[in-house]
Amino acid sequence: MLPAARHQWALSLFRQPTYYTALSFNQAWALPTAVVPGRPVTVSFSVGNHQGRAIRYRYVLTEQWGGNSQVLAESASMVGAGATWTVSTPIRPSCASSPCRIEVALPGHPEIIDFIVTLKAG
Repeated sequence: MLPAARHQWALSLFRQPTYYTALSFNQAWALPTAVVPGRPVTVSFSVGNHQGRAIRYRYVLTEQWGGNSQVLAESASMVGAGATWTVSTPIRPSCASSPCRIEVALPGHPEIIDFIVTLKAG
C-alpha cells in the first residue's frame, strides 16, 4: 500500500485530535444590559486552550458605537495546553451613543464574543 493511501486509511479509522480555542463569558446571564457612562462594570470571561501546546493569548476588550471604537482593556498571558485563563476586569464604558457594543477579541484567533448595553443617565 502506498504511504499516502495508508495515511488516508488511518485518518478514516482513527479519531484525529481537534485543536481549538474556547472563549466564553463567565456567568453570561449576569452581564449588564444598561450602563451609566464612566461608571465601572466588571466583565468576566475565560480563554480555554485546546490547541495541544502552550499558547500566548492576548485579549482586547473594546467598546463600539455609531462606527466608533475605543479600547477599554487588554492583556496577555501564556496558557498551558488544556488550561483555562480566567479574566475578571473592571471597565468604564464611555460610549457617546446607545446602543453600545462591548467586545472581547483574541487577536490572531477568530474567536470574538460581545454583548450590547444601552446607556442610562447617572
